[in-house]
Amino acid sequence: MRRDTLRFRGLPSTIVFLIAFGVQGCASTPPTVLVTEPDQRLQFNGFSVLPPDGERWHWVGRESQDTTRLSYSMFVKRSSRGRPSRNTYLAKAAVLDAGERQFTTTQELLSHVRAMGLFRESPRQQNMRVEFAVDDTLAPLCVRFDLNAEDTRVGGYAGPVYLLDAHGLFCVHPEAPDVLVMIDHSRRTRQRDAPVAAQTEGERFLSSLRFTPIQRHGG
Repeated sequence: MRRDTLRFRGLPSTIVFLIAFGVQGCASTPPTVLVTEPDQRLQFNGFSVLPPDGERWHWVGRESQDTTRLSYSMFVKRSSRGRPSRNTYLAKAAVLDAGERQFTTTQELLSHVRAMGLFRESPRQQNMRVEFAVDDTLAPLCVRFDLNAEDTRVGGYAGPVYLLDAHGLFCVHPEAPDVLVMIDHSRRTRQRDAPVAAQTEGERFLSSLRFTPIQRHGG
């Protein structure tokens, strides 16, 4: 029997996270649009969110919402200082198709999240704190993560040390046990600099997540 899929089936969750965190270390980003209506809920295929709290947030990569194809929403906020800075604050949500795998317990989900490449140390990423916790605030099957790490190769070259703090959730979509919704916010800050904004701005984004019906496509 053919299984109808989401168009982004097979996109590894580790790659999604590398995209999310990697944008902060690049010299350029896709086109951005200033958020002018922070209380307007944005609708996507599988979820809706509010933009992060605070000023100077930009919506990355698109000017219109998409409820029929890939569900992906990213916001970025940069330092307000006059000189160029790699200090950034990123907020992102995406839907991940788990393929044939279905999650029915928090333990299954927790084990899956723990094994993700995002949380492994590498020559670039030195973890200082990684914590996981079951969190059913937004859905019955959700796992929260909190990560603090040092990034020594921002932009792909050795240089100043940047501090990364990332906080987010992986949730099994309530209507689809083979679909995960990932939402997170992360700050990358040069050591000894002040962060771009308070963590509360990203937590508003996190808590705004609502689940909507999944539209699948024949594949």
